[in-house]
Amino acid sequence: MRQRLSYLLASLVLLTLLATPAAADEFSLVISDVNSYFSLHHNDFRVQMAAEFGIPVSRVDSLIISVGSAGDAYLCLKTSRSSGRSLDDVTHAWDKHHKRGWGVIAQELGIKPGSADFHDLKRHKLGRKDHKREQHGDEDDSHSKKNKDKSKKKDKHDD
Repeated sequence: MRQRLSYLLASLVLLTLLATPAAADEFSLVISDVNSYFSLHHNDFRVQMAAEFGIPVSRVDSLIISVGSAGDAYLCLKTSRSSGRSLDDVTHAWDKHHKRGWGVIAQELGIKPGSADFHDLKRHKLGRKDHKREQHGDEDDSHSKKNKDKSKKKDKHDD
């Protein structure tokens, strides 16, 4: 019995270690995408975040300065909404755990890995209708496949 428990515990630790880099990579992609968007659409981003999250633009500005990037600020805002915790709670968790990554921060604030809220943190729109992470599981994805199939059939008949 004790050996079985040790095996189970070791398996869980291994799975956790293997899953963490994948989640970290996905959060890194979101941060990179948001930072790129911010560099091209600085004012639009600030206004969008203020409107979407119901805070003043000045609070968006101070958040970006506080956490060091628009991508991290965006994840702070989304995490606050998903966890039901205040933005101050999220920035405190970010201060404490940011070196360990957004997966750890989300877990610390009660968002379970694999949950819908956890997956939602890794999605964004920011003016890009064709963003792959936004289409995950949406009808638009199957709709675009149908359109591609139709155009392939059309091309074959045109020859």
